[in-house]
Amino acid sequence: MAESPKGYPERPPLIGPGTGAALPERLVSNAMYTLLHAQMVVSLRDTFGPDGAEDKLRRLGFTTGVRLITRLAGSRFPMTNERMIMKYVCKELWTYLFHQPASRLQADKHGGYIIIDHSFRWLEGFAGSSSEVSETQQLALLHLALPCGLLQGVPFAELVTPLWRNIAKMLQIN
Repeated sequence: MAESPKGYPERPPLIGPGTGAALPERLVSNAMYTLLHAQMVVSLRDTFGPDGAEDKLRRLGFTTGVRLITRLAGSRFPMTNERMIMKYVCKELWTYLFHQPASRLQADKHGGYIIIDHSFRWLEGFAGSSSEVSETQQLALLHLALPCGLLQGVPFAELVTPLWRNIAKMLQIN
């Protein structure tokens, strides 16, 4: 067995490449991110009330969305039409944020876009009974405020073509 710089024998890793017991890399980080997000929602709701918490989460998501798309789209070719941009959002950005592409993209009769994700993990635990519908709905809306802010912030990045600014008006997620 080889020795480490401090003179201790090096041990093989318990989990990882070559051990036969590898865990998916993102399993722990996804769980931690979900717990952190849930704690943020609860803490902000207790401090600022439901409306203040939703506003703060949306603003946090918005600024994060601007920074994220600046980082991700920096090496991309210029996106010149709406369809190309929305495909990028549903495939690339959605996969980067939520580790799977969106299930479906459709346009509504007003010219806006609807992104459908049938297995959105951030809402998996919100199956409440009929007596708790309003409270469950309020919590679900708070949990959606951050991702909505992320998507609303994407069109305002300076790297992205001015066409994004028109899409920002259509992506008014309420």
